[in-house]
Amino acid sequence: MQLAVAQPATAHQVKIDKLEAAKRYFFIIASTNSGKTSYYRGSFTTLGLPVKLLVGNSQRKAVAAAQVTVADVTKVTKSDGSAEFRLPAGSAKASVQVGKKVSQFGFSVKPSTDPDPQEQTFNFTVVTSTTSIAKILLVVVVALLLIGAVLWRLLGRRRAPADVQPGYDVATMPPPVLAMPELPTAPKTLISKEKLREIRHQKDHAKAEEQPKDLFEEGQERLEHEGYIKHPDHSEHQK
Repeated sequence: MQLAVAQPATAHQVKIDKLEAAKRYFFIIASTNSGKTSYYRGSFTTLGLPVKLLVGNSQRKAVAAAQVTVADVTKVTKSDGSAEFRLPAGSAKASVQVGKKVSQFGFSVKPSTDPDPQEQTFNFTVVTSTTSIAKILLVVVVALLLIGAVLWRLLGRRRAPADVQPGYDVATMPPPVLAMPELPTAPKTLISKEKLREIRHQKDHAKAEEQPKDLFEEGQERLEHEGYIKHPDHSEHQK
């Protein structure tokens, strides 16, 4: 690009349009006076596009004092978790360090030829040490609850029999009745009717002898023994 100044002057100002953001340009200035030409060579870098990076944790809270590095430029996030950069258009990578943990993020800056471009915002979520400790504590608490439930079931209830029916609660229902095994019986012997009558007669005779005598029978036998009463059979025998 070549620009010319119509009138000679000691101060010059030239406006150049359509320059790319965050790009280095080289220039040469030539000045002629009384047939002599002088040159000045230099360079400049245009400002990058305004970019804001927001760093937060999994609880959607801003992370302050985090170190954010983009293109060898490192900045520290503010209380709202933001860090501002001037970057060229295109793909970029950001390194976010919180404590000793470093996370990498990729993002893309949109190009713009607007003299006053709008700020582009990107959100990054990192895992902080506080978040990690909270997750570990949650896992430990859940594990302890599960272990306690298992121990309660093992110690608080009786072990169900192997043949228990579905739906049987050994803690509230009575135990099932188990069938007793049948005992062996002696083989049956056939007895005739005559033998059966004889056995019954012997039982009745033994039962009659075992019955105690009443007071009247005892008194009568005593009087007969002393001779006060004679038995009819005895008197007839004497005659």
